[in-house]
Amino acid sequence: MNAFKSSQFYSLKVLSPKVPFGIMRRILEREPYQYFRTGECLVRPGQLVEHIWYLKSGLAKRYYFDASGCEKVHDFYEAGSLLCITQPLGMGERSEEYLVVLEDASLIPIAYRYGIALLKEHPDLYPWLIHFFCYTLYRRDCRIWLLGLPADKRYLSFIRLFPASRLLTKDIASYLNISAGGLSRIKGRV
Repeated sequence: MNAFKSSQFYSLKVLSPKVPFGIMRRILEREPYQYFRTGECLVRPGQLVEHIWYLKSGLAKRYYFDASGCEKVHDFYEAGSLLCITQPLGMGERSEEYLVVLEDASLIPIAYRYGIALLKEHPDLYPWLIHFFCYTLYRRDCRIWLLGLPADKRYLSFIRLFPASRLLTKDIASYLNISAGGLSRIKGRV
């Protein structure tokens, strides 16, 4: 039996942990916004992962290429999200994935070392950090739940959770593990 029932399926946006305002102000004093154009890559496979990013505006995706060369989208990020490479989890590790901006975006790179210093200065951030990690696991579990649904229900659930109108069909299809042609047919029916 699925752990999720559609009546219990909460919006990812509602559950998304918000960075406390005072902390965000301190981060902005130290780490200015950087602007990225559509298609710019923040992280590539083999690159040392030394940052997480706060996405102020825009849209991004995290993906990899499987052994047969097919792109597999792991996640999408909207404004207000923290972007991170969750595997391998840890600072100073090399990425196995890409992190790419899908729309012009403004982001704040937050060095892991600075994040650790912030936690030492503000132990009240620990509950927020736990919320962030739980939210990350919830997003993963939502995707696992989606992949267990029939293809048409996968798509209908996806459009409730993500900004589907701003995403390419091929990216949505990859995320949902449906062919692009199959997704186009589903879109035509719903």
